[in-house]
Amino acid sequence: MHEIVHLSFGNSSAYSTVQYFNQQEFYFSQEDADQQPIDHDVSYRVGEGYDGSETYVPRLLLYDLKSNFGSIKRVNELYEQDRERDSTFDSISGQQIEYHQQPIGQKSRYQEQLDKGEDPAAPTNDEVRSWTDFNRSYFHPRSIHQIPSFVQSGSTLMEDTGGLVGFDGFKLGQDVYKDYEREHYSFDEDLRHFAEECDLLQGFHVNADISDAWSGFSSAYLEEVRETYAKTPIMVFGHERDHLAPWKASRKYEDIEDDVKHPLSSVLRMNEMLALSRLEAVCDMVIPLSCPTTWRNDYNLKLDSLFVSSSILNPHIDATSLPLKLFNGGTNIQQLSSQLNWRGGTKIVSLCGAVGGTLDAFDYSGINSSKENDVFAQMDVVRPPYKPNQEKLEEKLDSRTKLRHPLISRYWIDKPAYALHPSHSKDIYKDDDLSTLSTLLTSDAVRSKVEEHGKLAESFPFKYGGLGSGLSRDEMIELAEQFWRIHSSYNSDPQFGELDLSDSLGSEGEYELDD
Repeated sequence: MHEIVHLSFGNSSAYSTVQYFNQQEFYFSQEDADQQPIDHDVSYRVGEGYDGSETYVPRLLLYDLKSNFGSIKRVNELYEQDRERDSTFDSISGQQIEYHQQPIGQKSRYQEQLDKGEDPAAPTNDEVRSWTDFNRSYFHPRSIHQIPSFVQSGSTLMEDTGGLVGFDGFKLGQDVYKDYEREHYSFDEDLRHFAEECDLLQGFHVNADISDAWSGFSSAYLEEVRETYAKTPIMVFGHERDHLAPWKASRKYEDIEDDVKHPLSSVLRMNEMLALSRLEAVCDMVIPLSCPTTWRNDYNLKLDSLFVSSSILNPHIDATSLPLKLFNGGTNIQQLSSQLNWRGGTKIVSLCGAVGGTLDAFDYSGINSSKENDVFAQMDVVRPPYKPNQEKLEEKLDSRTKLRHPLISRYWIDKPAYALHPSHSKDIYKDDDLSTLSTLLTSDAVRSKVEEHGKLAESFPFKYGGLGSGLSRDEMIELAEQFWRIHSSYNSDPQFGELDLSDSLGSEGEYELDD
């Protein structure tokens, strides 16, 4: 078994992470669970509760601001002994770990009904104030990490935060990570615990916010991961978010960027630029996810709602992880990154997806890959019902690309079909069972995004003085040069000669389950 350790940094990432694990829990409950080709042990760990009972919980470390945790307890009933003091057994050290329980917020209607053993209707968008309001998973006490003393970036513009400052800048995030580790040792004690109990660690699957101070926090954390686990692959989904959206709406300007240029806007852009450069340097795959308010909105959805945007992303983040967990015929993070980055220097990957039988996939990375772009490599994951049938659908997909194996892999995963988990937003998809096409790809379209960052890096030292990034003028110029080097790696007309990836990729990536 090739296990994965999951990491989550920030509020947008927490929503996506909870959606993901809610989906996995839903797969467990299906009648055909024992017939599914998915090895859930890849993402889950077997442990022991305080009463000696067996537990099965995500192999996850989740970091978020304390103010975003809502009603969740760090130590839940699987590990709880009494109201005043909690402890759990550490199977590696043989010692009891003790935790003190802090007061929690008011539970949502959905969570209260779950606690009563009822089968509640899915929460509405208006009911969800925190990712804890729709979470269905139990977490190990080591999984939950609350960062105190800050509020969400942009919050100070809209409300009295009681003197707490916004979690805004890259350098602030780096400093907070160092301070948190100095006090809590979460890397040395908790991450190592999960990683070193694995039989064969496949890699790290990461969700990270990159528009606020989590950009610096996650970059510093993953730099330490790379230093400690030098040969272990890291794939990261980088979530962008417009933290000024509520403030812009309150100003009632049609084009707030032209009318009122708030300084925080430039800070957010700086964060995204620095995060992309640092993550590209230490990770094997970086999948940027553009700000949800810029997505195509055919159904007039509230894309500024994290509950809605994470519900839209979930079918595709879930699907692209399934080949990493197949019992047979799948792939792993190392093989996938080798396929997508066979040229070297093309670690920035696009996530595209379509639902409902259409092949009109939307680029959630904001890179806008199209037929006119030169696609270097891609992985498709197709889930039923296939329309009109699998053979016809495969012909259509083949006709849309010039790539052939091993530069393209395609997985037909019949079971489990993607069905909305019980706490999924019901305002988005009309069908309970969704046919989905989800794609990870590298293409020369990335050059436009990298070029934008390169130009910004060149101008930032002169226009904005670094914006609290902690970088000198010379370092900002070096940053620009890094982006131009990445830009050249995505040249659409390389002279690479013949390629043989058969040793690293294995057999062609297709999976069919016999009836």
